[in-house]
Amino acid sequence: MAFTQEYLELVRQLGTRQDGVFIPLEQCALGLCGEAAEVDEALDAYVTQFDNTTAATRNVVLELGDVCFYLAALVLNLGLEDKLVPTGKPRFLPNLSGGCGRLAELVKKSTWHGKQILAEVWLTAIMGVLEAIDNDADFVGSNRDEVLRENITKLRARWPNGFGR
Repeated sequence: MAFTQEYLELVRQLGTRQDGVFIPLEQCALGLCGEAAEVDEALDAYVTQFDNTTAATRNVVLELGDVCFYLAALVLNLGLEDKLVPTGKPRFLPNLSGGCGRLAELVKKSTWHGKQILAEVWLTAIMGVLEAIDNDADFVGSNRDEVLRENITKLRARWPNGFGR
């Protein structure tokens, strides 16, 4: 499973404003791209500064968790939470920024251009981002389960009653 039920429920709770509106698709796309850039910066420090310490690893894990939050919000927005299953198809080595950019492009086409995007297209792009998260986490000696656990802890501490509450 891509995300645990606990994680999806937390994202649903935190992502719903006091007026009952959930994070819109556009905000999910912007959040994905911004957080992917922060993962790139954290990985750059990890690699180029030879800073593969526990703190540097944790920073990458926390930034990947932020990507997971916006990806889970996008999945919930699209109603695809029950359809996320690994395809088993061999794929290229996905790049996190590129994958998030692809999702932002799909949001733009569906929201601003009025194009109907097939669920299969969304799912392929989402699974590519999940694979990139897994690859980046593995690179620093972590995994998606740890990324999600750390993100749950961070989100609950920062937003115990939801964003802005």
